[in-house]
Amino acid sequence: REPPRVVGVAGPAGDSVALCANAPAPEWFFADGFTGADSIEQIVLTNPFTDSTVVDVSFVTLETKREPANLQGFVLPPRSVTVLSMDEQGARNEKVLAVSLRASSGRFVAGRSQHYLGQSRLGYTMSLGASATSSQWWFPDGEKNTNVTEQLVIFNPGERDRTLSVVFITAGDPTSSIEPATITAPAGRVVTLNTASLPSLPNGRYGILVATVDFSNASGEIDDSGDIVVEQVINRGDGMTAGTSVVLGVPGLAASTTWVAPSGATGGLEGAFVVLNTTADPA
Repeated sequence: REPPRVVGVAGPAGDSVALCANAPAPEWFFADGFTGADSIEQIVLTNPFTDSTVVDVSFVTLETKREPANLQGFVLPPRSVTVLSMDEQGARNEKVLAVSLRASSGRFVAGRSQHYLGQSRLGYTMSLGASATSSQWWFPDGEKNTNVTEQLVIFNPGERDRTLSVVFITAGDPTSSIEPATITAPAGRVVTLNTASLPSLPNGRYGILVATVDFSNASGEIDDSGDIVVEQVINRGDGMTAGTSVVLGVPGLAASTTWVAPSGATGGLEGAFVVLNTTADPA
């Protein structure tokens, strides 16, 4: 297996590092998006092939789903990079903005460049989209504290509602348990969960599992297609400064016995690496 590679961007709004894609895909999803306070969200599409790729783009806000006519059958020229500014596509000043990109022919790579300018979000992030949905999404490092706000953004691009269980794994007494949160993710919509609203969740750091728990469709047939994408948004305050980070969860099938961190932490940052055991056995 090829080792992971990263790309980094440095600027006045902050620095950001993201993994590179290991393969193009016919579809990409972004659960979290934000254009509030005139924040700038750009979806960056790369076609590395010698043939054109045809893509249909849609997005979801808190109120509605939109399929702009100019983004249906949108052509990505061969070996090109195309940038879509979401405010110019009719998604201006949206606090929730999920994006779906599906190729009717060909494959491509999609990333997100996000500059936050207010309404509780500040800084700059860049990231890859999710190239597939999953029935499980893991987050090794959640945090609940007075200077931290954490939100799980759940996008269901599928065609039927999903029932989800949100499980929190703490580093404390393994015999103690935190009641999982149960929420519904409507078809084609976005829901958010603010972890500060959960009184049973103690302050500190923890792992998170978001999983679908309904595997039967209306006809009683087993349907384990997954259909969800989950991202974690954390806003941290430190004195007079604040910053926003957005992390795509790890799909259940991507849990591994080996991990490589190509971009290390410097400066003696406490708790820079967090290890989450996704199994029921010691490791």
